[in-house]
Amino acid sequence: MILPSDLRLAREFGRGTLVADFTVPGPPVSKQRPRTDTRGLRPRTYTPKKTTDAEEAVGWAYRGVAHGPVDATSRFGLALIFSVDQLTRDTDNMVKLVMDGLNHVAYADDRQVDEVSARKVKCPKASQRTRVVLYRL
Repeated sequence: MILPSDLRLAREFGRGTLVADFTVPGPPVSKQRPRTDTRGLRPRTYTPKKTTDAEEAVGWAYRGVAHGPVDATSRFGLALIFSVDQLTRDTDNMVKLVMDGLNHVAYADDRQVDEVSARKVKCPKASQRTRVVLYRL
């Protein structure tokens, strides 16, 4: 279900050319810090599986609505609505995960994103999702 406030946010901040408007189903995920494994001869740094799985889900959701090559030259903006069952989640880490999930999929690098707007809204546990509006500035 898309709330009227979601649509207002997308229109308010989506003032460039729309590239994609899509939803990632399921609870929004916060980007986790890299972990270090000290087993073996040398320490190994890795990204937790929950983070990589969630980034891949963002990329596949984007691919479901947008086609074409990765844009390496444009500047972008993002409007994000995180529908969560608890408002205690850390918004900036959820934003980072979405931006990283679109790396090499929608744009070459998240350094191309100049504008970000994010909002958390409370919803029932079964309705959790992330709404992503990507636009070219």
